[in-house]
Amino acid sequence: MANERQRRSEATSAGSKRRMRFYWAGVVIFACWALYTLINQEFSMNNESQRLSDAKAQKVASEAQMADLKQEIERLSDPEYIGQLANQQGMTRDGEKIIQSAE
Repeated sequence: MANERQRRSEATSAGSKRRMRFYWAGVVIFACWALYTLINQEFSMNNESQRLSDAKAQKVASEAQMADLKQEIERLSDPEYIGQLANQQGMTRDGEKIIQSAE
């Protein structure tokens, strides 16, 4: 009877140890997967953050360019500015004379 109890105790102890090894192996595998996922997400988040900052900088540049173009549109509706542009291209109004300096 004592031998039978001892065998049962050893069998139970061996089974318990085996289950604990499987349990800890599962915990370690899960922890490794979770760590890999965390690092991968952090890397992806940094990439997307960089893309966002680039897009914001591009938006600011586009808005500045749009403001310049709107200002140019307003200036083109002014007859005096159109006259200056025409004068720069060598055009004259009726009755004007072109004076060129010899430099």
